[in-house]
Amino acid sequence: MRSACLQNGLKFMPSTAPRDRVQSTYLSRLAADLRTSARLKRNCRFMVRLVYPARALRNLTMTKALVVEVSENGARIRTSCSTVPDHFYIVLGNYEYFIGVTAFRRSTGEIEVEFIKEQPTRFINALSRIEFPLATIHDLKRVLEV
Repeated sequence: MRSACLQNGLKFMPSTAPRDRVQSTYLSRLAADLRTSARLKRNCRFMVRLVYPARALRNLTMTKALVVEVSENGARIRTSCSTVPDHFYIVLGNYEYFIGVTAFRRSTGEIEVEFIKEQPTRFINALSRIEFPLATIHDLKRVLEV
């Protein structure tokens, strides 16, 4: 390739990027940053909807899941659906609150996710105090008034 560039009158400029650095997306860089900062994880039990594009990318797929642990940076989710992609949305309430997430660890029936944007501590504390698991599927305003 170098000789072809020289024949065409083009100069070959070597890359200035370090060779040991792997190209990554902003989501993977974000995930690495969030993993390094530890936050208090709160045990909880509430239902959410997981929304992600279907294979044809024209429709959205929705499945319900149970959040068992939550913090400002992420959550641990239990779901029976094995087709959930690495990037999806957690939906709270009657499609009132969307949280973009990226999955970083999977095990049988569980997904550990990190939020793309850190959530407010007050909001996470309110979610962790929910006693009725289905409360977050319906009207979110009543849940947050407590």
